[in-house]
Amino acid sequence: MSLFTPNQSDYDAQRIVRVAGIFSIIGLVALYTISTMHTAPLVSASEVTMKDVGDFVRVHGTVKDAALQDGTLFITVGSNDLQVVSFQYTGAVPRLNTSLMAVGEVQRYEGNLEVIARTVDLNASVTE
Repeated sequence: MSLFTPNQSDYDAQRIVRVAGIFSIIGLVALYTISTMHTAPLVSASEVTMKDVGDFVRVHGTVKDAALQDGTLFITVGSNDLQVVSFQYTGAVPRLNTSLMAVGEVQRYEGNLEVIARTVDLNASVTE
């Protein structure tokens, strides 16, 4: 067997690499498609109700009150005084009347609604 003559195992290895590459690309396209199709619904803070408990939402509203305690940000938004909580927050405390967009899970805490935020965007514009 010569070093310069390809044998069957070389062709098999190339085929495996090609097939793996194709399936990798297909998988990435599928993941991207699923992620763009599955976004949390956009709701106003005043529209969040008990029926939303357990759901992920993109909530928008105006800051009525905000406090930062031990790295946890507590923000009150909307006419129903919805509490948005962001753990391990490192940004500035939002000012009153600042627009806010937060993505997180609606939960019930001591009888009140709150959103446990994964992201908080201040001065956000509302887009569908």
